[in-house]
Amino acid sequence: MLSLFQLFEQGVEKRAGMVVICIVVRYATRTWT
Repeated sequence: MLSLFQLFEQGVEKRAGMVVICIVVRYATRTWT
């Protein structure tokens, strides 16, 4: 259970990071352009 929960947490963190980066990039491009 703990191992699965840790893996799930890591996956969520990675996905959240990707989403944040995408949002930041889009916002930056819109602002700069």
